[in-house]
Amino acid sequence: MSNTLLNVSHPKLFSRISWQTFLVIAFIVPIVTGVGLVAWISFYQGRQAVNKVAGQLRNELTARIQTEIRYLLETPHLINRLNADAIEQDYLQEQAQSIDTSPKAWRYIWQQIKQFPYISAVYYANNQGEYIDYHWGVNGQLNLGIIGQSTNSAYEIYLTDNQGNPTC
Repeated sequence: MSNTLLNVSHPKLFSRISWQTFLVIAFIVPIVTGVGLVAWISFYQGRQAVNKVAGQLRNELTARIQTEIRYLLETPHLINRLNADAIEQDYLQEQAQSIDTSPKAWRYIWQQIKQFPYISAVYYANNQGEYIDYHWGVNGQLNLGIIGQSTNSAYEIYLTDNQGNPTC
């Protein structure tokens, strides 16, 4: 009689499943569901954390790039202002000696290229057609370029020592 009550209280599908299978399914399904839900939540939270860190990194990188670009764009204008000040104070306008043979002018231009490492060359020319520059050569060495009376108006390049003096 208890057998008929059991069959009546459960649909026919459950009557074919053994109690052992039913209990295994009853415990495994909630466990698998819970693990799957926790895994999905962990993945979602991890993705949000990665996106947050990536956003912070992107913002920091953008700020650094803007700072470097600002520095690179402002430096040539600063050098021009410094040169204009030097001209006004007659530091580069030497009456006794032309700039192509003037160690004072050489040192001034050499100090500028040393103070601004991102600049590849610093030039100065005057109204008499004289010209000097310090520039970085392909070998990474600092070179001095001169055009003037001492070079018969030809452009000559000299290697320099660690003080900016030409080594000929």
